[in-house]
Amino acid sequence: RERTRPKRDEARGEMSYPPVAEGIPVGDVAGGQAPRVQRQTSEGFLRNLGMPPGINASFLRSNESFPLRIWIIDNSGSMQTTDGKRIMRGPGGREGVVDASRWDELGDSLIWHATLAANLGAPTELRLLNPPGGGSPQVLSVGMGGDAAAEVDAVKKLIKSGPTGR
Repeated sequence: RERTRPKRDEARGEMSYPPVAEGIPVGDVAGGQAPRVQRQTSEGFLRNLGMPPGINASFLRSNESFPLRIWIIDNSGSMQTTDGKRIMRGPGGREGVVDASRWDELGDSLIWHATLAANLGAPTELRLLNPPGGGSPQVLSVGMGGDAAAEVDAVKKLIKSGPTGR
């Protein structure tokens, strides 16, 4: 593929650059309005995470600034490769790092982010590259203002489907 480079316009003494694509808004989320969880509920959830207040405030601002989050999730066969790491809790509450597949590592991240989205009412789409097994949908929405626990359970089911693509 040939790379387009800027050219010098000798007559005007300026550089001319190739055209740049512009984004075009395509509409609102959830029929015109993003679902909103009461701010008091969101703040309580964030306090329970044990994060510093500044990070919690950033989560709330992000929720107001971005009407939809979209995750593109690789569920190809390469995600079965065991070159990832997970933090696991063992007896007596001790934590340790263990080897894991890429899919297991990603699954931990997806559950954390889905829990955050569901409890903040932050609309998020999880889009798998390949059709999953186990009856899970290829596109799963969380943070849509429904039952937060049910949304997170759907993500856990999706993760259990494992990588299915080539």
